[in-house]
Amino acid sequence: MKQSPRQTIIAATIAFVCLPLSLSADGSHIAAKLSKQYLQPALLETKYRFESKFNNAKVAYQLEDYGRASLIFLDIVNAPGARQFEGYRETLFLLGESLFKQRNLLAARKYYSRLVEMGRGRHFKSSVVRLLKIASRTQNYKGLQKLYDQANISKDLGPPAQYMQAKVQYQRGDYQLARRNFLKAANAENYRFVATYYAAVSFVAEK
Repeated sequence: MKQSPRQTIIAATIAFVCLPLSLSADGSHIAAKLSKQYLQPALLETKYRFESKFNNAKVAYQLEDYGRASLIFLDIVNAPGARQFEGYRETLFLLGESLFKQRNLLAARKYYSRLVEMGRGRHFKSSVVRLLKIASRTQNYKGLQKLYDQANISKDLGPPAQYMQAKVQYQRGDYQLARRNFLKAANAENYRFVATYYAAVSFVAEK
C-alpha cells in the first residue's frame, strides 16, 4: 500500500532519530541517503499538492466563483503542514476575501485575524482594513483594541486604515478620536472629500 507524503516524512524522521549516535560518520551517510530517497521526494510532492490546489483556487477566485474558491482555500488552510507552504499568507487572505465577497463576514474575520496575528508581511495592511470594515458593518467591536495595538494604525498603515478606524470610532460615539483620524485620512487625495465631511460631522456631534 502506497504511503501518503505525510506518512513517508514521519517514517523517515523516525529513521533519523533511531540512527546510532556512535556511528556518526556512517549515520551521516545513511541520513543523507534517507533524505534523498524519502524526505525530499515527499516534501516536493507535498509542495506540489499545495501549489496545485492553490492555483485551482486562485483561478476560481479570479473567475468570481467565490464559493468554490473558498472551499479549496479552506482545504489548504486545514491541511497538515499548511503553515510551511510558502503561499500560506496569501491563502489566508484570499480565503478571507472569498468569504467577504460572499458576505460571510464573521467567517472572513477569522482568517483575516489569523493573518494579522502572524505579524507584518504580505496582506497585513489589507487585512487590518478588512477587519475594521467588518467591525463597522456588523457593529461587533470585539477584539478591536488588540487590533489597534498590533497594527499601530495611526503611524504605519496610512489613510485606508485611518479612515476605517475613524468610522468605527464615530459609530461607537468616540467623536473626538474619530475627528482626529478622519483629518489624518483627509491628507490623502482619495479620502479628502469624504474624510473632511465626516470630520466636520464628528465635530458637530461632539457639541
